[in-house]
Amino acid sequence: MKTRRSLVVLSGVVLVLLVAVGALLYALPTIARHVAVARLQAITKRPVAIDRVEVRLLTGRLTIHGLRVAEPDGGAPFADLERLDARLHLPSLARGHIWVRELMLVKPSLRIVRLEKRFNFSDLFQGSETTRKRFDITFDRFALVDGTVAFEDHALPEQRAWTSDSIQIEAHNV
Repeated sequence: MKTRRSLVVLSGVVLVLLVAVGALLYALPTIARHVAVARLQAITKRPVAIDRVEVRLLTGRLTIHGLRVAEPDGGAPFADLERLDARLHLPSLARGHIWVRELMLVKPSLRIVRLEKRFNFSDLFQGSETTRKRFDITFDRFALVDGTVAFEDHALPEQRAWTSDSIQIEAHNV
């Protein structure tokens, strides 16, 4: 009788743990999306939006769909990308080393604006010095696919704009 009761209790605990793990795995992409938006907004002090995040823990894959960063006033876009695919080597995180097996940016775009005495990204570098220990990062493969950079010069009497698109970059062992 005592072993049967122990078996029932153990089965109940295992069932509750399985349901909790399943719920966490189901909610993980939503949690990751909210955390990523909050951290990026805190770092850049700009409005940030992400459409969707996919997380596959067992394979170390992370996919971000529809990342957009706006200018500080929230009006014009500053940077966006259609998709970011990353594959991490998870055991290296235990050693404090970020080992990115693959990072691919698909259709990123960046809008650079020169104003009278600064650029539209100058605020991102103010107060960026930190004394915290930084992580070592290794990239096995980095790819930028179909990128676009738009440059607007508002410091000239007659404003000018240039665009460079279809940018392709691939780097290995960085």
